[in-house]
Amino acid sequence: MTGFRYVAAAGLLALAAPAAAQATGPACGATITSDTRLRGDLVDCPADGLVIGADNVTLDLGRRTVDGTGAGVGIRLAGHRGVKIKGGTVREFGVGLALDGADGNRVSGVTVTGIAGRGIDLVNGSDGNDFTAVSSTGNRTGFAVTASTGNRLRLSNLSDNAVTGVLVFGSAKTKVQGNRVVNNAGNGIAFVEGSTGNEASANVVQGSVTSLWIDTSDRNLLTLNKVSGGGDGVLVAGAGNVVAGNVIDRSVGGCEGCFGYGIGVTAGTGNVVKANLVTRSAGPFEIFAEPGTVVGGGENRAARCANVSCRSGKPRPQGAERTPRPDGHRNGAGPRGHR
Repeated sequence: MTGFRYVAAAGLLALAAPAAAQATGPACGATITSDTRLRGDLVDCPADGLVIGADNVTLDLGRRTVDGTGAGVGIRLAGHRGVKIKGGTVREFGVGLALDGADGNRVSGVTVTGIAGRGIDLVNGSDGNDFTAVSSTGNRTGFAVTASTGNRLRLSNLSDNAVTGVLVFGSAKTKVQGNRVVNNAGNGIAFVEGSTGNEASANVVQGSVTSLWIDTSDRNLLTLNKVSGGGDGVLVAGAGNVVAGNVIDRSVGGCEGCFGYGIGVTAGTGNVVKANLVTRSAGPFEIFAEPGTVVGGGENRAARCANVSCRSGKPRPQGAERTPRPDGHRNGAGPRGHR
């Protein structure tokens, strides 16, 4: 081998421009294996922007931008734990920030925008991760968790996405707390396809075909959210879910498959609907439940209720004529899907 020649050539290059190399930092596609701070933007990365290649490292984006060309992943984190990613922008990739089998990581102060698919995507047992003060806007889906447990999203902005703001798909114990979820076309926050024990609390959710949605999922909690301007405010299909202490205003209807419910429980058993304030719903009921789907409810304040106890207006008797319910699933492409 001619190792001496390669070493000598590398040494001459290092002597010629050490300052420039240090100033620019990692290039597009670089693998991060030690604490790193970006010193400049990465522009038009043709595939992945950056790849995390070790546990317990910090990637400080330094308020810089990692920019792609519509393909690849902005920041890829697979199989590593204890990683911190903070302080910058990821834009124009196929996926913005992807965690795959990655546990116990923290992301803060990161903006993800202009992504063709999911802005932030957790899959394959990416458990116990924390996202704080992130912004995922103008993507297809803002934040998605699939087959993962114990993640938390808080104090963040998930708005103006083409399908869903926050999607929890077949996952458990996710906490979605204190976020702004506004003007997502299909759904604001959705717990779907066997998602159990998740919580959406103290969020501001505006617009969307359905602002808060639980579908074929059990034992989830929707509480203390402020919801307005959705086609339906809250829809629930599942067992043992609790909808409590929410303020829901101006559910406007007028969209395919929505009915202008403030709260609608369309399928399931053992659900609880209590202490909600529902006003100015466009549909025939401000709170509607299919007979037998709700076992606990009380002190709701709403003008028109069916099969749920409300302080104002008379509950509709059990077995009364039913309003057609929305379709149970919204898979597939376009605003009516949830991916």
